Amino acid sequence: LGMYFAAHELTAEALACYQQASSLDGKSARWPYLRGVLMETTDPAESAQSYQQAMERAPQELFPRLRAAELQLT
Repeated sequence: LGMYFAAHELTAEALACYQQASSLDGKSARWPYLRGVLMETTDPAESAQSYQQAMERAPQELFPRLRAAELQLT
């Protein structure tokens, strides 16, 4: 549902869904990662924090690391 909201640029609703999904599925890196992607342009600091949380949940995943690095370069 959060990805649907994000696709239709309903950011607040998407963020609420990602937050709820993250609290229900506390081991998955997907939800903080998607929250980070959504927040990159509006709140880079929050985006970086979300990527960090995704990296902590799944240290083997490459995408959160790449997006965090790209965010630091901008």
